[in-house]
Amino acid sequence: MLGRIMGSKLYLRKGSNSNLSSSSSSMGSKLHFRTKTTTSSTNQHPYPYPTTTTPSSSSMDRFVRDRCKSGNLGFNEALDLFDRLFQIRPLPSIYPFNQLLGVLVKIKHYHWVFYLSRLMLLAGIQPDIVNLSTLINSYCCIGKVDLGFAVFGSILKRGLEPDAFTFTHLLKGVSRKGNAMQVMELFNKMLDNDYPVDVVTYGVVVDGFCKTNNTAVALSLMRKMEKTNIRAN
Repeated sequence: MLGRIMGSKLYLRKGSNSNLSSSSSSMGSKLHFRTKTTTSSTNQHPYPYPTTTTPSSSSMDRFVRDRCKSGNLGFNEALDLFDRLFQIRPLPSIYPFNQLLGVLVKIKHYHWVFYLSRLMLLAGIQPDIVNLSTLINSYCCIGKVDLGFAVFGSILKRGLEPDAFTFTHLLKGVSRKGNAMQVMELFNKMLDNDYPVDVVTYGVVVDGFCKTNNTAVALSLMRKMEKTNIRAN
């Protein structure tokens, strides 16, 4: 359940653990999309694809959705599904692409998320808030928080509305860097601009303050949470 705390800014005492610099570097590994390879007579994927020669967007949408929800979609099959989606004309909506990117994030193939998102853009598929938030999450997971903020800037330039997931990914990235001051500043900006936050967002902020020995600030935030309809886990 989404909630907001208005006018509840956080402040750190002098001497708090703050800046740990993050350096930005371009992706050094060149990624190449896999071409189809001949498989043995044994069916590599126990879940058959839509049987038509040229499956429709709707049938592939449903198939991708079901495979992603199954919890056993592997890396190779995810890439194969991407390949099949790119071959459909007209191109499907961004929804099945986003679902597959989410799977790649879960199995920690972050650089493939960057590469495939680039291919989507080149194919004319305009990113939405889910796609861009997934990119932010991936950059933060590999420690490139500065690139995550660059994607956030792209969100604003495109006129898209950041959601709680967008900020939670950024807060996690900043928190991993041990930058308590930046966590505080970002969280306060969320409150100032009335952006939505949820219990996960608060949990990330509280955890970040605890890890940087700002337990007093963390306790203060939890007390403020108790006065709202947001309950801590």
